Amino acid sequence: MNKVEKRKNLNIQTDNLQLAAYLLAKGIELERVEKSGRFGIFFFSNDQAQAEIEKFIAGDALVEPRSFSQAFRELRFKVDQVRDESGRN
Repeated sequence: MNKVEKRKNLNIQTDNLQLAAYLLAKGIELERVEKSGRFGIFFFSNDQAQAEIEKFIAGDALVEPRSFSQAFRELRFKVDQVRDESGRN
């Protein structure tokens, strides 16, 4: 599954971890993470996300490697937190 959806409330959601890390590294606000599948679903503010998603899909996305790596680790940590919280319920 590799989806990006635009919601009526102007949020973007994706289950693509690499895209989510790219958006986070570009400074797009991560609103929340929900448990779903292997990595979860990432919800972003749509202020600038759509233009960045188009660059990512077209293969024109550029981001500083350390920023991407840090964002990737941060998202993995958030997914683990969501899994831990849902496991306690």
